[in-house]
Amino acid sequence: MKKLLIALLALMFMAGCSNTNDPADTTVTKTCTFEQEGMTMSMTATAPSEDANVETMTIGVVAPYDAMGIDASSLNDELKETMATLIEQSVAQQFGEDTDYIEVTKSEFTDTAMELELAMDVTAMTEANGAASEDLTIASFVTEMEKSGMSCN
Repeated sequence: MKKLLIALLALMFMAGCSNTNDPADTTVTKTCTFEQEGMTMSMTATAPSEDANVETMTIGVVAPYDAMGIDASSLNDELKETMATLIEQSVAQQFGEDTDYIEVTKSEFTDTAMELELAMDVTAMTEANGAASEDLTIASFVTEMEKSGMSCN
């Protein structure tokens, strides 16, 4: 019994000291935000590691109705859909893309604001355009966003 207990304790000790860092858990995510005239935009880039290329990017927009000069009571479903589509097209245009690589993942109209979230497949966009991807690391993303006035964490 004593030998069995010692063997179990040794196994527990070895299991506790083993390396449990799974390479799949090394995903790096950085979010940069910008606020102007009451509206907030955030950009979140995700890559497999700090030095790897950005694979996906999420763009979030929170636009209070009063900042847009809109009365919430005047919003009907058709107007809400039109607003969401216009913002999606505007974001796509800023990135020089059509909406093939951009998906609306959230389009919510609360009592006080419109909240929109768009997911971009950066890898597919890069491949489709034949662009070089060596400048799409998390570090370069943060550098460029901070140059443009965003704060990143």
